[in-house]
Amino acid sequence: LQQYLYSLGEGRAVTFTLWSVIWDVFQWPLLLFCLGATQFCFIAVPAALFIRAFLLSYAISIFVRLFAGKGFLIALVSFGLMALLVVPVLFVIAFNGTEFAVRRNCGNSNIFEFSRERLAVFLLCFGILILAVFIQWTIMPPLLTLICAGL
Repeated sequence: LQQYLYSLGEGRAVTFTLWSVIWDVFQWPLLLFCLGATQFCFIAVPAALFIRAFLLSYAISIFVRLFAGKGFLIALVSFGLMALLVVPVLFVIAFNGTEFAVRRNCGNSNIFEFSRERLAVFLLCFGILILAVFIQWTIMPPLLTLICAGL
C-alpha cells in the first residue's frame, strides 16, 4: 500500500477502466437491491450494511495508522467523497427493500405497487450514483495524486 501511494505521488499510478469504476460504485447498491427482494432480507440487509460499514472503517483506520495526518487526508479523498454520496443511497435502497419485504410478508396483494414518488426516489438515487462515478473517474485521481505527492 505504501509503495502504491508513493508511486501515485510520483505520477506512476495505475489507471482504471470506466467499467471498474462503475462496478465499484454500483456493487453495494445492487447487492442491497437484490437482498431486499429475498425472504431473508430482514437479516441480510442489515448484515450487508454492517459489512460495508466495517470495511469502510477498517480501510480508513489502515490509512490513518500507516500515514498519520496524511493518511486521514488520503482516506478522506479515497473514501470520504464516495461515502458522502453512496452511503445515503444505500440506506434508501435498504429501506425500500425492507418495506417491500414487510408488504410481501403481511399478505399485501399489491406488493408491486410503484408510485411516482418511489420512481422519483429511485431516479434520484441513480443520478447520485452516476455523479459518484463521475467524481471517482475524473476528480478523485488527480486529487489523490496531489495529496500523495507530499508523502
